[in-house]
Amino acid sequence: MQFEKQFVERELLNYVSPYQDPFIYRSVTEDGISRLGQLFEAIIGSSLSRDDQDISHEELLKELIDLAGSDFDPSWWLMAYLDGRPSGFILPQRHPVKLYLGTIFHLGILPGLRGKKYGRI
Repeated sequence: MQFEKQFVERELLNYVSPYQDPFIYRSVTEDGISRLGQLFEAIIGSSLSRDDQDISHEELLKELIDLAGSDFDPSWWLMAYLDGRPSGFILPQRHPVKLYLGTIFHLGILPGLRGKKYGRI
């Protein structure tokens, strides 16, 4: 599978988004890793190339958790709900040494919601 990396730097302390956010967020701690796995399959499954079809969504999710290493914290990983339904996820990751730094490790939105500029939020 090929993931696209994009690098953007922004100070988030006291940041207020100019976009209206219609999502309600719940941590993976609240909803459980299996619920994230189901959403992950619905989002990532549609993006798998023919070469990656033999890799399960469980393996891909496990790979992301392994990449996060000892800094994996499921309370930081969020599922986004729209109209009460799981619709996307955002997986932020804290820098292991500089705790004031972090990255958006991975994010995704259901195929039917793509192209509606939700990524700006």
